[in-house]
Amino acid sequence: MTRPPWPDAEEEEAPRRSRTDDKRERVATETALAELSERLLRVTPKVLAALDLDEETLQVVSDTQKIESAPARARALRHLRSYLRRGDWLTVLRRLDGLAAGIAPTALSESEAAREAALFAAQGDPALARFVERYPRADRARLRQLMQNVRRVPEAKREKAKRQLEALIQATMDEA
Repeated sequence: MTRPPWPDAEEEEAPRRSRTDDKRERVATETALAELSERLLRVTPKVLAALDLDEETLQVVSDTQKIESAPARARALRHLRSYLRRGDWLTVLRRLDGLAAGIAPTALSESEAAREAALFAAQGDPALARFVERYPRADRARLRQLMQNVRRVPEAKREKAKRQLEALIQATMDEA
């Protein structure tokens, strides 16, 4: 007996995502990468060295910092975003936030909850929606509130807000 070409209701594992959801996620990621690129251009060489970027990305950042023409700078920023996209840009973002809060990059945890918290801070609602799809029992309202706290607080207090968000994410992941 042959199987039909469409999946049975029981076989369908993950809920389908709409193209709009995918586009929102891509736009949020690109916005986060654009903000990260701008922040990287404003930091000192000492901070850049502490971020532990690969040589190519470090060279692109230093070259872009020297450009004064607005159109050329925009092209260079797009080029920098492509380098960041290839690498682990969430780790770079977390290290940059940690340095802004006065925390050494080696002291930051590299857990799955920490990565999810960084993704929430960078992407916002698309990351939250994807997390709630994976963990349906998650407290969406509390997660959104903590996510907004991370975005609103000044840089000096941002690390504490991220730790609160990480703790809730870890609790949700442990519960599942």
